[in-house]
Amino acid sequence: MRMHSIFIGEIERLKRLLIGMGISYDDGEDILQDVYLEAMQKPPKHGDIEENTRWLMRVTINKSKLKFRQKNRNKKF
Repeated sequence: MRMHSIFIGEIERLKRLLIGMGISYDDGEDILQDVYLEAMQKPPKHGDIEENTRWLMRVTINKSKLKFRQKNRNKKF
C-alpha cells in the first residue's frame, strides 16, 4: 500500500518526465500503467520515500526507452 501512495503522489512528476522525453500521451499512459504494475508486484527494497521516488523515475525512463525501441523496431518492417 505504501508504494501505491508514493506512485499516486509522484504521478504528475512522472507525466512531466515522459512529456520531456517526447513520449505521446497514449504511450505515456501505457508506460505509467506498466510502471504501476511493476511497483505493486516488485516494489523496491528501499525504505526511504526519496529512494522509492528515484526508483519510480528510473523504471519510468527504462520502460519509455524500451517502448521507443519496440516502436522503432516495428517501423522497420
